[in-house]
Amino acid sequence: PAADDVRSGVNQVYHMTGNYYLCAWGTKGDCDMDLREQCYSCVNRHGGNDYLEYMSGTCTHLISHADQKVYTHHDDCTGMSDNSKPSLGLNNKYCACYRDVTDDDTIKLSHKTYSQFDFEIPVVEGVDTLLYTVDNNIVHLCTDDFVAGTYRITNPGTYILDCDIEFEPNPPLNADENPNDYNEYGWFPLPEQEDDYATGFIDNSYVGEYQLGFIAAVTIESDNVVFDLNGYTIEQSKVFYLQQRFFSVFLLNNKNFIEGQGPVFFGAEFKTVSNIIIKNGVIGRSSHH
Repeated sequence: PAADDVRSGVNQVYHMTGNYYLCAWGTKGDCDMDLREQCYSCVNRHGGNDYLEYMSGTCTHLISHADQKVYTHHDDCTGMSDNSKPSLGLNNKYCACYRDVTDDDTIKLSHKTYSQFDFEIPVVEGVDTLLYTVDNNIVHLCTDDFVAGTYRITNPGTYILDCDIEFEPNPPLNADENPNDYNEYGWFPLPEQEDDYATGFIDNSYVGEYQLGFIAAVTIESDNVVFDLNGYTIEQSKVFYLQQRFFSVFLLNNKNFIEGQGPVFFGAEFKTVSNIIIKNGVIGRSSHH
């Protein structure tokens, strides 16, 4: 059974919360999550001491009624709804069970046997990091490398700036008349750039690191990188400073929120890096941090 109360006739199931599948969960920020996947209980004091509400915390799973509403629309996922879905796990852990309201306690089960099948998992050869080092991979950068969007560093090396950069990617053609024309994708990744700057806008999946636009001038997504500003300045242009209000000049990972945080699903993979040096220049104008 999903819970002991099922035996008493109450239909309950295990639900995974939005924290688990990266939709909004109303108590984010109110409680921490126990690494053993149990809920902390905390008090929401948003209404002051006269209104105290005990919250379930930011757990990944909880027991819920079988008829609990399940939100399916993207606006609910990214809004403030308490998103949860029935959860099915291995070894009966978080198994979603349901007992119908009936006077007949007899449960009839049908058994089916499925034959096993073979599936070969393709092996993707990894990049030999010895091919790229700070000594043998020297890359010079200037204006043309930033015109179409964020410069993404995915290999070790030494990257040298050869000019000042005022970062303003993909300005729309009608910027003076209608700068926020949705169909022009002004200052945003273009549809043909989806492979490099995922947004999920085209297929309505809304999954990708760049749903909020170009979040950085440079992302460093590899260990062992030296970025030499070479005496130059890199910053947002004044126009892009007004248009892109969530921004970092340098971002030392591939996305701007960890899993389960932020207003949208920025993708499941989060890359962290080490042994990074940024030196010898000016990190200038930035709208956010």
